[in-house]
Amino acid sequence: MIMEIASGTDGKDGFRMMLHAGALTRILQCLGVDPRLVIVGIYIDDSFKATRYLFSLSDPMGEEVIYIKKEFDLGNKAQALMFLSELYRMVIFARHPDSDILEKNVDEMVNEIQCMRLDPITSTQTRERQDNSGKDGRSKRLKPSGGNDKDNAMNDAIVEAGYALAWHHLPQGGKDKIELPFLFPDNVREAMRRDGLPVIIKRVKYNSEVDILAYLGSRGGGSNHIIALLEVLKCDTQWLIVMPKHVKLREAAHLLLTPATVYSFQKQFLQGVAFMHANGVVHLDLKPDNVVIDFGERRRSRSHEATLYIIDFGIAEMNVTASTTVDDVCGTRGWTAPEIQEDQSWSPILADRWACGKVLLYLGEQINRKSGVQELVRRLMDDNPQARPPVSLVLEGIFGGSECQVMAG
Repeated sequence: MIMEIASGTDGKDGFRMMLHAGALTRILQCLGVDPRLVIVGIYIDDSFKATRYLFSLSDPMGEEVIYIKKEFDLGNKAQALMFLSELYRMVIFARHPDSDILEKNVDEMVNEIQCMRLDPITSTQTRERQDNSGKDGRSKRLKPSGGNDKDNAMNDAIVEAGYALAWHHLPQGGKDKIELPFLFPDNVREAMRRDGLPVIIKRVKYNSEVDILAYLGSRGGGSNHIIALLEVLKCDTQWLIVMPKHVKLREAAHLLLTPATVYSFQKQFLQGVAFMHANGVVHLDLKPDNVVIDFGERRRSRSHEATLYIIDFGIAEMNVTASTTVDDVCGTRGWTAPEIQEDQSWSPILADRWACGKVLLYLGEQINRKSGVQELVRRLMDDNPQARPPVSLVLEGIFGGSECQVMAG
């Protein structure tokens, strides 16, 4: 049972509780708990109204989490008594799982959820593909109701391409839905490919990011710490790029507790930036939020063997040389070189070197240890752009070799 009492008037507490309940249902399924499991969620708002949710899997072998809800006015004595009576019965069920009568009641409760017409905590389009197939096996598209047209079009394109949207990307229609107030920008979706691979799908306005990722991939970017471009989908006049889903560096920062882990990530990051620059590409937004870690099947205690990738080439540029200059202001505040200012020309490659140095220092600061590595990295952040050494030379000076398959020319 999960319970949340409102601490504000914006409803986010209730969304958070539903999010936790849905995630817990999936986690317990993965742990092999009885698939008939029902998670009870109780939310009491600031007007003293209680909403009781029952979360379950739509199918014991499926991944779709569904729920029903019932509301009680706790200011009304009869409804308050009914609410407490329901809670009491549920506690008795939980404490006496071996009772035949109680087993029957649990089955009835699960069946009540699964037999009702519900709004799933996953994509309605996924269900539509399963339940509305024509004789040729193709799904009959149902027009989503409400919501943003661009979001609807993006969701439709993703589902039609065979991807299953993550459960927190909710249907555009339906009266019982959770809206995430955080985590994912409007142009990003988390999904799963048919073979079970978790992916991130990003909507881009211009095909420059598509071209850059395709170009770097053709030059060996996947083995040089550049996120892979798995597929490109067309969505109206825009593009959807499909990439593997990995853990963000900031989310894995608590694992950066040993020099071996930190040095491994520093080396891989340097290799990725050196590879980009050797192939005439500048990122222009290097920062920890644009670095992800693939732990693969490795255990977290051996995280120094994990693989690092650079992501988000939304403002990156191609065909850049050391003599190229621009005068636009771009990047993220706090992670841009000091020379990037209004009405001032600057070198994209030299600015990238500065940001690269700051990310490397961020990694090193996680173990609170000053070293020759850190001092050498600081040269990348010299106030004089011309004094910043090429990333490939820093890589050579720190680790004695790039060990990356740089292809240039």
